[in-house]
Amino acid sequence: MKRLTLPELFVLLLSAACVSILLLAAACTDSTQPLEPDGLNPYFDVAVGTITQITMDPADQQQPAISGDRIVWEDFRNGDWDIYMYDLATGTETQITTDPASQYGPAISGDRIVWVDRRNGNRDIYMYDLTSGTESQITTDPAEQELPKISGDRIVWIEGPGRDLNMFDLATGTQTTVAADPESHFLVHNDISGDRIVWAQKDDVPDNYEIRMYDLATGTETQIITDPIYDHTNSAISGNRIVWLRSGFTPYVIYMLDLATGTQTPVASRYTPADNLDFSGDRIVWEDNGYGDIFVLDLATGTETQIAEPGNQDHPAIFGDRIVWEDDRNGNGDIYMFEPGVVQPPSLQDLSDLVDQYEAAGSITNHGTAESLHAFIRQIGSDLGTGDLDAACARFDHFISAVANKSGKQIEAVVAQTLIDLAQALKDEYGCSS
Repeated sequence: MKRLTLPELFVLLLSAACVSILLLAAACTDSTQPLEPDGLNPYFDVAVGTITQITMDPADQQQPAISGDRIVWEDFRNGDWDIYMYDLATGTETQITTDPASQYGPAISGDRIVWVDRRNGNRDIYMYDLTSGTESQITTDPAEQELPKISGDRIVWIEGPGRDLNMFDLATGTQTTVAADPESHFLVHNDISGDRIVWAQKDDVPDNYEIRMYDLATGTETQIITDPIYDHTNSAISGNRIVWLRSGFTPYVIYMLDLATGTQTPVASRYTPADNLDFSGDRIVWEDNGYGDIFVLDLATGTETQIAEPGNQDHPAIFGDRIVWEDDRNGNGDIYMFEPGVVQPPSLQDLSDLVDQYEAAGSITNHGTAESLHAFIRQIGSDLGTGDLDAACARFDHFISAVANKSGKQIEAVVAQTLIDLAQALKDEYGCSS
C-alpha cells in the first residue's frame, strides 16, 4: 500500500470535509486542469458585473487601495512614483503627492491616505487628510518604515532592521510598539481593522511563518496559528474575522478564523499559487498566479468566482463589493475596478466616451483624429435613428478601418485594438453581418 505524504493526506481529508461543509464548495473543485485561453479557469464561474478602467495614462499605475468611493494608487507618469486618487462619486482624478522623491505603497481609510515616502533619504510614513487638505509626516526616525495600513485613527507599519510593528494613534498623537522582535525575525503582511492588528511572523522554531494578532482594547497578543511544516502568510482582517494563506506545499489553502466563535475553517484550496489576499465584509479576494486572474470568495453564499480578463491582474484590494487591481492588458500597469451586478450592453456613447478618454490621456495624439472618429460615431447614430441598419453597419466598418490605419501612429496600438474590439461588439449587438 502507498504511504501518503502529509500534503496528500490533507487533500484526502479536505475532500471528505467538502461533503459536509458547504463553505468548502469552492475547495472541492479540481483546479489542476489545463488552463483555457487567456488564463480562464473553466471550473469556476466568471463573476457577473461591470469592469471599469480607472486610469488611462500610458505610464505604470499599480498597488491600488480602496475605501468607499475613493481609489488610491502609486503612479509613475511624472518619472517618479507619486500617489494619485480617483473619486468615484465625482469622477475626478487628483494627484496627492508632488515631491520629486518617490512615494508608494498607499493605503486609505475614509478621508486619510498613508504611504511610504523617500523624500528624506530613508523610508518614512506620510499621511494626507482629504478633509483638511494637509499633508503630515507620521514618522521621523532615521530607520526604515514600510507597509503602512490605516483604520480610522490608527496607522500601523513595519520598522527598522528588527522588523518591529509600530502604531500611531491620530486621536492621541501617541506612537506605540505593538510587536518588537529582538532577534530580527521577519514580520510581513500586517493589517488592521478597528482594535485588532494582524501580521505574519517568522520564528526560528519552527522555521515557518505564523499568524499573530494584537488586540488594542485588551492589550493582548495572540498566536493565531503555528505550523512545523507549512508557512502561514498573507494575513488580512475585517471586523471579527481573520483570513490567511497556508503555503509551502500544494494545495494552497485559505483559512478563516471567526474571533466571535473561535471557529477556524479552511475556506478555499488551490493547486496554483495564490497571493495578495484582501478581505472586506463577506468577500475575500486574491490573485491566482497560475491563471493571472483575480478570484473572489463570497463567504455568505460559499461561491467562488473569477474575474477573467485579458492579460494579468495583480494586487487586488476590496471595499464592500468593489474590487480594484493592477492590470497589464494595455502593455503598462493600469488600475481597473469590478462592481457586481447586471452587465449593461455596450452603447455608442461608450465608444464616444472611450475616444474622449484616450485623447485626454494622450493615447490618441491628434485632435483631428479624435474628431474624425466622433464623426463616424455621430453618423452611425443617425443611421440607426432612421432605421438604416445597412448604412450603420457600413460606417462601423469604416470606423474600424480608420482606427486600424492609424494604429501605432496617431493612435497607440493597444488603444486602437480596444476601440476596434468595442466597435465590433457593437456591430454584433446591432445584428450586423461580419
